[in-house]
Amino acid sequence: MTAPTPSSKPFEGSGYDLDTYRQYRIIYEPPFYDLIYAYHTSHNGQWNLAHDVGTGPGMVAEALATRFASVVASDINANQINAARQRFEKTHPNVRFEHCHAEDVARLGVDGKADLVAVAECIALFKIDEAMAAFAELLKPGGTLAVWFYGRLIFAEEGRDKCQEIHDRIVAKAAQKMGSSKGNPVMEARRNALAGWLDNLAFPKDAWRDVKRLKWNHDKPLGFLNNEDLGFKAEWETRIADNEVVEEKIDRDFWAKEDCDIDWIKGFVGNMLPWPPNAEIDAQLDVLYDKLEEAMGGKNAKHKVCWPVVLLLATKQ
Repeated sequence: MTAPTPSSKPFEGSGYDLDTYRQYRIIYEPPFYDLIYAYHTSHNGQWNLAHDVGTGPGMVAEALATRFASVVASDINANQINAARQRFEKTHPNVRFEHCHAEDVARLGVDGKADLVAVAECIALFKIDEAMAAFAELLKPGGTLAVWFYGRLIFAEEGRDKCQEIHDRIVAKAAQKMGSSKGNPVMEARRNALAGWLDNLAFPKDAWRDVKRLKWNHDKPLGFLNNEDLGFKAEWETRIADNEVVEEKIDRDFWAKEDCDIDWIKGFVGNMLPWPPNAEIDAQLDVLYDKLEEAMGGKNAKHKVCWPVVLLLATKQ
């Protein structure tokens, strides 16, 4: 089998189904946004302008639009931006969509600095230090940066080790379509960031204050792949300053989905790792999904699942 190259851009195809994307992604519920808004309020944050970086189909921008007077939503993927713009232009006139790299978002602040910048499930895709510098430039003094990421699905119920083991094999197999990250410095940097729960994100004291790093279900890996699946040993680099607050919790109710069946898991994995079809790998995935369906108790069986989650909050100096 010829290995695929890791340069594929699965989210950039014109045929990518945004409705399916939204159906099989996690919906961030109001209590999660409330954590961010409470931090923002506690630092006297204003509610004029928010920026959603890496907006994809606009789910975070849609939520922010209910609290902020204006929202800018940006993404590198022109197809997703155009589809989101068409979706929201009548229902959310206070949202503006822009095609832009995360590392260049500071240029979008020419009409006014942002009160809040949200970066959901995409920070590992960026050149992190460049992106963080751009976020600092985009924010006004006293503005809030909220970065969050979730990892591999967790079967939350006791006695579901077999389900978890098969699921993890499915994720590893699906990721083979991407090709190996070994020897690719950009891809290796992404894997290292997730292996270390984003501890390698630096918040220089001259730019940021009151940094909080909140982690849920940190007993599980944030990355989607283990070292043996990556083909190299991911490095855990920490750049946490002494004055930062770090909170870690094991909470299988956090972000829990109570009614997860085999079809939803297929959709979730397919939308998290949406590389083009590969006949040989897809045949192997079919076998693994059949095994997972059996372990779960059949096609209609539903189980509680959750995720490892990290939320980083910081205030611009």
